[in-house]
Parts: sequence; C-alpha cells; structure tokens
Amino acid sequence: MTENYFSKIQYVGKRALCLLSLFGLLVLSGCGEEEGVLIGQPSSEADAGQQVPQLESLPESEALEETETIVVFVCGAVRFPGLVTLPVGSRVGDALELAGGFAENADTCWVNLAQTPEDGEKIYFPTIEEGASLSEAGEEREKSLVNLNTAGKQELSTLPGIGESRAADIIDYREEKGKFQNIRDVMKVPGIKQALYDQIKDKITVE
Repeated sequence: MTENYFSKIQYVGKRALCLLSLFGLLVLSGCGEEEGVLIGQPSSEADAGQQVPQLESLPESEALEETETIVVFVCGAVRFPGLVTLPVGSRVGDALELAGGFAENADTCWVNLAQTPEDGEKIYFPTIEEGASLSEAGEEREKSLVNLNTAGKQELSTLPGIGESRAADIIDYREEKGKFQNIRDVMKVPGIKQALYDQIKDKITVE
C-alpha cells in the first residue's frame, strides 16, 4: 500500500511539472511575439497606413531678401579714404560717415552731401585750398559759358552748329515755354538733336 501511495505522488508531481513547463513555454512564446515588433515599424494594419509627417519648406514670400547695395570710392580730405558699401538710395553724407568723416583741412561745403551716389562713383572731398581754387576755376568757366536763359541771338550764334535761325528758335522756345531747367532741355528746341547737343554741352549753362 505504501508503494502505491508513493507511486501516485510521483505521478501527480510529474504531471504538475509538465503543466508548469507547458505554461511557461506558452508565456514565453507570447512575450516573444510582442517583443518581436521593431521600433519604427507599424504595429498593425491601421498603423501601416499612416505616414510620418514631413517638414514643409517656407513659402517664397517669407524668404529673406538680400538688400541691394552699391560701392563707391571715397577719397580726398576724409579720415579713411577707400571703398564704401552703401544700401541703394543712400546719400553722399552716408558715404562720408562710413569714411570716418571730414579731415581737419576739408572744405566741408564743396560737395553736396544730399546727392544720391551711383554704383562705382568716385566721391572726392577737396581741401580748403583746393576748394578755393576750384571755385575760382568754376567762376572763370561760368563766365565763358553761354547762358541759354539770358543770351541774345548774337551770343547764341557763337555756339558751334547754332546759326541765327536756331538761335532764334532757342529764344522763341524759352519765351513760350519758360526758362530751361537744365542744359539737356535745349534738345526740346526743334532742330537740336543729340549730335548737336554733344557739340555744345560743354559751352552752355542755364544758371
């Protein structure tokens, strides 16, 4: 009877051990499936239809635009002569400021600081002595120029290519239209074109 009792205990123990082993295998098998999902891959068919959002480029209207610039050469009686880069629309005074301002011996009234320079332009600031000499030379030259707004027929006729007939046309134009605002306005007179203007432009004034 004792032998049958121990046999039954061994039989039950073996069956329990087999059940535990089978349960363990099932648990491990389930965990393996869950851990088998790779990070970054869709975990289901529903997730497979989703796409990772991508960054959109900024619209062109929001792109930064480069400011247009010009380069001028500032020299003469300034503290730091050289090339100066300016935004389009700047004034001569802005170029002077970037060049360090006037030198001690500069003629501060010779150059018009309110003018708008062009790309590649040379801006020269004379000294006080140079300014005085330039003023004298300018006065002498001005005296030799024919003033389109005040000259008579005889004086106008001294210009190359301008005879008495065209001189009369110039006088008639200014009496009808008013004074010439600049020397290029003379080409508004009938018969005076670019070729003739090129011959007289250095010999006329409107001041």
